[in-house]
Amino acid sequence: MRLTVAKAREILDEPTIDGLAFVPPPQQYGTAPAETHGETAAKVPLVFADEVETTGIGVVHLHYRDEHGSPDHGTQQDDVNTDVSSAQAEETGRVAAMFMKWTTVEGIRAQYRTHHDPEASEKKVDARVAAHASETVLYGHLAPTLAARGVCLPAPHAVEAVAESHFGLFLEYRPNHSVHPGLTPTEVEAAVSALACLHSACFGDATLLDRFDQRGCFWTSEKQDPIGPTELSESWIGFAARFYGSGPEDEAAKAAVARAAKRLDAVHTHVSGHLASDELARQTLCHGDFKAANLLWSDGHSAAHSQKGTGPEGEANSAKSITARPVIIDFEWAGPGAAAQDLAYLLLSSSPVGTHWPMHVAAYHALLPPSSRARYPLEILQCDVEVATLDIFRWLLASRWKRITPEVMAADGASYGRVLPNRSVPHALDLSQRAVAIIESNPVVQTASTVAGNSQRLQ
Repeated sequence: MRLTVAKAREILDEPTIDGLAFVPPPQQYGTAPAETHGETAAKVPLVFADEVETTGIGVVHLHYRDEHGSPDHGTQQDDVNTDVSSAQAEETGRVAAMFMKWTTVEGIRAQYRTHHDPEASEKKVDARVAAHASETVLYGHLAPTLAARGVCLPAPHAVEAVAESHFGLFLEYRPNHSVHPGLTPTEVEAAVSALACLHSACFGDATLLDRFDQRGCFWTSEKQDPIGPTELSESWIGFAARFYGSGPEDEAAKAAVARAAKRLDAVHTHVSGHLASDELARQTLCHGDFKAANLLWSDGHSAAHSQKGTGPEGEANSAKSITARPVIIDFEWAGPGAAAQDLAYLLLSSSPVGTHWPMHVAAYHALLPPSSRARYPLEILQCDVEVATLDIFRWLLASRWKRITPEVMAADGASYGRVLPNRSVPHALDLSQRAVAIIESNPVVQTASTVAGNSQRLQ
């Protein structure tokens, strides 16, 4: 896309913008390993022009002049965050920035087949296009309401959505923020709080949820290709053969996987159906990809303070002293869904091995407004988180885990965009063990197993 000064002035309603500079990924946000939080993207030289050719996603830096046509020293734009040093501002005048994300429908389809899946079906590609539409719905219609209810997300400056043509987002940029490839225990607690705030804003609010054309969460079965009768069990047993050794404990683990895998073949459609039910108590606005890579942390995020959000009727959730909540980004897969799906995905994708999941589920539940807690008892939420974990596990088995090896995981160890079970052997083994335990004990899975067994006998 070619962005001009005239377009930027229109987007921000700022006639004093007189130059643009574009910085593409990955420079717009820094990434910092868990041991060295606080690193941010290195500053890059900015060359301003009347128009810039953008690559679809990145940061547009904006140069301002004052009303007399001279550089405006010593002031900053209130609604667009500054991302330059004070020395640079003195040299160039006032400089601010906005984040942009602009793509054509044709470009979305081509990129998915080039970078994700060359043999992707039309069904999966259509879901990706619909995801971009969902993000424009969220920023174009819901963002002000969510922000008013305490959700921390970038404010939209402008949103463009032209069916079968293009989608464009021009958003508030958050300088001095970074993405962390995995979360510390304290950050998991803060992320759970941010998620509870997001969900609290929309539990049972049909006026918000009805705006979306597809359900939230990228891994749900209706967005994926059909699964063969023994596809999941073959994938899981193959994973166990590649990742477990030959000692007695490893052989016992492989035998447990073999037993559980056959049951998963029989129950996975029932599991997905349980989460897609229209039971209002569990339905809210799901982020759909709530993981470490989609959370921005301020460089000073370690300070603890009280956070409070509200539900759709202004009912406050339970506040407590916590690490500052992260800014939530990348709402492509947002839409109506079971609250447990986001929570399970966060814990599965981004928390350290050994994390006590029930503790975080209980903390999430305690942060919901009282009416939501009453409609959605903790024991049911705990059960649903297990079911959601198994549903996400189904997606992993049907995709990357079919061929993944310990060597591939080691090579992807620094790829923060991948979920931890796709780039960490300990996380993968932990998830496999969790899935076995869920299949053996979860009441929803037990009921599904009975139904599936009866169906097979009738056939």
